[in-house]
Amino acid sequence: TAKPAIVVPAAATRQAKSKVQRPPRNADAPLKSSSSVLLARLESLVFRFDADAASEKRELLAQLAEPRLPGASAVLRLHEALCFMRAYPDSPAVLSCVARMLQVFSGRADLRRQRATLVDSGIAGTDIRYRFYWTNLRWLAANWPESLQLERSDREVAARLSAALPLLLTREQATWLRQSGSNGYAALDSLRGDAETDAAFLVRSIESSPVDARSREFVSDTLDATYVLRPGPGTPSRTLAHCAMGPVEFQKTALRRERPNLRKEILIAPRSVRNAPPGEARRLIDLARGMMVTRARDLDAFAYADPRDVRIAYCGAGLAIALNGVLPDRRALVKATYGCTILKNGVPVGYGDLELVGHSAAVAFNTFASFRGAESAWIFARLLATAHHLFGARSFSLAPYQLGRDNTEAIASGAWWFYAKLGFAPREPDAKRLYAAERSRIRANARHRSSATTLIKLASAPLYFDIDGRLAIAGTAFPRRPG
Repeated sequence: TAKPAIVVPAAATRQAKSKVQRPPRNADAPLKSSSSVLLARLESLVFRFDADAASEKRELLAQLAEPRLPGASAVLRLHEALCFMRAYPDSPAVLSCVARMLQVFSGRADLRRQRATLVDSGIAGTDIRYRFYWTNLRWLAANWPESLQLERSDREVAARLSAALPLLLTREQATWLRQSGSNGYAALDSLRGDAETDAAFLVRSIESSPVDARSREFVSDTLDATYVLRPGPGTPSRTLAHCAMGPVEFQKTALRRERPNLRKEILIAPRSVRNAPPGEARRLIDLARGMMVTRARDLDAFAYADPRDVRIAYCGAGLAIALNGVLPDRRALVKATYGCTILKNGVPVGYGDLELVGHSAAVAFNTFASFRGAESAWIFARLLATAHHLFGARSFSLAPYQLGRDNTEAIASGAWWFYAKLGFAPREPDAKRLYAAERSRIRANARHRSSATTLIKLASAPLYFDIDGRLAIAGTAFPRRPG
């Protein structure tokens, strides 16, 4: 069963230019107001990387370490600021403080009060609910069986479970099940031991069933159950997602927020490329799977990653791209697929995949929401450069889903224009005419913005970019799956 590759494109956002004044130090101010003001001030400094900003960040972090934020939104905002500063630290002192706060974030009293509201946020200490596909489900059950449970509110899943269970049990268990009249979740509870969760028992039953691997996957994905991953020691979280990739490169200058010249940038090779040894390769694959789990997503290239085919490209400024191939029995006949984990100072800031045929590459790219508005365009350019220098790709394509077809978040972010302004363009006649009309409107009125209806029409066709301007084939023969 093919899993949907859920890819939400990134869009550059404008940095606020106004400088927020330092909050007054008033010991008599209400605690709730004080923490909110401190948080707002910290957020205003996230994109600043001068000595004064670094000093003030340390002061604010020391005060915000006290778990007294007023609500779930404030807790989430602090978490996102900390994740960003770990990826883009401006001094060892700031990095040390941020890493320490993230390490104990799950124990904050204000987070514990808001756990129910922050379900599915991916923050350490909170639940994750998702209809996990078989490969990730097996991975979770193998590593954290005591934390994985079935979410039992769906009656249709209970009915499907009743039909599937007799096929997964031993002959004696199946006989008892028929005689007892037990069904669905109640049957699971009767069959499993007290020390085993319902989800762990179900996964074990599927794995031990006398069918081949693809049939087991089919059974699990047909059940289409929702699972809950409870927080526990080492369970995936966005908070602690990190893999050391060498010395930290501190941010001392403004971020690369200008639009790069793709043709020039693609020709700049990565600083170095190396093969990952087996232990590191498995850690990187687990990191990739974890970053999908914590964002309720799934990608074939990570689900079927081959630990024997993992390379790391270093691009400078703390940016590294880990590329993994897929297992031989999951490879396509012609195209080659590589998953891409994008790391900034060891923190996952985005992901993508490459589908390669000859000198053409169909590209999927996403910058995680925590890191948008920073260096999305430059990171995307480095991904294309890596594909060019590692695999010889000279022509690149973006599929309609990546641009906004059946993807409301991409429409809301204006993803189509993010790529068009970098030089990608349509080749389908109707899309070319609409693109030309929109460009004419923008030239006539600089404030013109394409409507959602127009963006949906634009996203109906792929976009292409060629290093040398010649016609490419990427993406036409192998359209990406809808997410």
